[in-house]
Amino acid sequence: MKKNLLLFVLFLSFLLEAFLTAIAFCNPTATLKLFKLTYNDDTAMLAYFSAWFLLLITTICVYLMWLVKTSRPGARGMINLLSLWWVGLGIAVYFMFNRPDNLLTDSLKGAILLFLNYTYFTEKRRGLHNDGINGNTNTTRIFFL
Repeated sequence: MKKNLLLFVLFLSFLLEAFLTAIAFCNPTATLKLFKLTYNDDTAMLAYFSAWFLLLITTICVYLMWLVKTSRPGARGMINLLSLWWVGLGIAVYFMFNRPDNLLTDSLKGAILLFLNYTYFTEKRRGLHNDGINGNTNTTRIFFL
């Protein structure tokens, strides 16, 4: 259940990032309006870099979904890294530019992923979940290592 919820939140993050990436590549003027900038020769490169950076984050979301789905060992650390980056980004943008929308979208998304990541991998370590691998159906151990 926690694994499916973690995958669902990662998928929603992927959809949001993919939407922003598509806007950044197809309409750089709209991307710069998000930063309260006007599109001209000086800011065109910023829009271009933003689009490629958003594509990188979108690709990382896809990679993380694959890591969690296939129960690969690097999933926990990578999700923590991306989640902490999102939380830090939202807080920094809020304090530097007074933009509460980033605080809500990025920081909340990162905090939810951190919480789900912690609970899923803690249960996995303790053997409290059923991931369908090697017949692991142990759900009776509660609060014990």
